[in-house]
Amino acid sequence: MKLHRLIPGWTQSQQAWRFAKFAGEYRKFRSDCQPSQRSTLRWSDRYPCLDDRTSDTGFDRHYIYHTAWASRVVAEMNPDKHVDIGSSIYFATGISAFVPVEFYDYRPANIELKNLISEQADLTDLHFDSQSVSSLSCMHVVEHVGLGPYCQHLDYVSQDFAQYVPDQQAEGLHMKQWDYGDLDIICDITSIPEQDNSFDAVLCSEVLEHVPNPVAVLHELARLLKPEGRLIITAPFVSLTHYAPYHFATGFNRYFYQQHLGELGFQINTVSPNGNFFKLVAQELRRVKQVAIEHSHDRPNVIEKYCTKVVLSMLNRFSKKDNSSSELACFGLQIVATKKASTASRAA
Repeated sequence: MKLHRLIPGWTQSQQAWRFAKFAGEYRKFRSDCQPSQRSTLRWSDRYPCLDDRTSDTGFDRHYIYHTAWASRVVAEMNPDKHVDIGSSIYFATGISAFVPVEFYDYRPANIELKNLISEQADLTDLHFDSQSVSSLSCMHVVEHVGLGPYCQHLDYVSQDFAQYVPDQQAEGLHMKQWDYGDLDIICDITSIPEQDNSFDAVLCSEVLEHVPNPVAVLHELARLLKPEGRLIITAPFVSLTHYAPYHFATGFNRYFYQQHLGELGFQINTVSPNGNFFKLVAQELRRVKQVAIEHSHDRPNVIEKYCTKVVLSMLNRFSKKDNSSSELACFGLQIVATKKASTASRAA
């Protein structure tokens, strides 16, 4: 660990020093120019790259190495044609130097190169025949497929009680502003005016901590789901007071879901933690300064700021080696559960 980086204000001081050095070099360079050239060199044209004065060239190791690895795999296979779906355009153009490439993306690249075809395609509805592609790549794409164009085929219904107004309460954490957007249903979440078994899937994200009776919510969502329907829930494991006065629980662990979803006839498919104990502690440690200012009318001194950076560095090291602390505490849990057909009547 480079200890000098823990000194408060070090980064800003370094940037100021680099800019001052850049300005001095600019003036020297301009004075060295021939008089006839000086009029074309203007301070407003500058584009200082203050972090480029390094002994080696930095790069994003993940994005460099995975495309380099894939390029070598394609080169070793030496297919007659390679098809890429939405990966890095740099990868597709690079391997087109030695193999014909068809590059498809929802937003096609307007590029013309020998051996490269770039066209539009929807990842969920590709035009290829089954088992017709002998060499195929799709790297760093799935995590970018969310709502929007890839969910246009869904009949999506939104619901909220629409009563939270940020500026009405001073207690706890709040958003500066809040926009509910275009809601389809405005009602109590425990009494949604839809028929039993109406939905193939239900998403309930960061809601349970804001209702007085979260178990009643689970009953209502179970009622709405079709047999074999999927229930997707996210909620905090632990949280500070937020969106008051509509904050009734600090969080939920896996045993809450196992108990109540099990009673409702659900099979829990996945329980995925968001973060871990060390990341949670680090998050709250970063809040200390603002909480101290607001509630103690005080703030950390220079030594305390330095110590905070040391502890954050320690927590980051522990987090990288972590393998199970999320069972103790984490930001929250992400649940995917299936409503069993044989027990669908329980929700009623």
